[in-house]
Amino acid sequence: MEKLFGIIAPEGVGAAQFLPVEPAINPPEEKKNLRERLRQALRADLGARLKALDGAYAKRDMQTLGNLFHSLKGSAGYIWPEGALQHMSAELEQAADREDWHTIEKELPGFLNMLNEISEGTIS
Repeated sequence: MEKLFGIIAPEGVGAAQFLPVEPAINPPEEKKNLRERLRQALRADLGARLKALDGAYAKRDMQTLGNLFHSLKGSAGYIWPEGALQHMSAELEQAADREDWHTIEKELPGFLNMLNEISEGTIS
């Protein structure tokens, strides 16, 4: 793996020992601009995603729901404060993978509220 990415771990340290990097509490201006561009991209695509989510939910299509939650999880990294949207996307994706309809029904309204706030531009 190290050869593939050109990364050399310190002597005696395996890749599993590296800790994930936490985002800065007050990110530099360029990261704030990136976050805003990501929000704009998600807002532009959100209508289509919500329509697909609604259709998959109505059909109880767990495969499509899981794919949509996974996609939204990837888009959510810099969008919602403290990673709440990304966390909820991951939770719903796992529920779809387990075919846990109860969890999806319970958590989906809060998830949709978050997406609506992004769509309306009410989060900063």
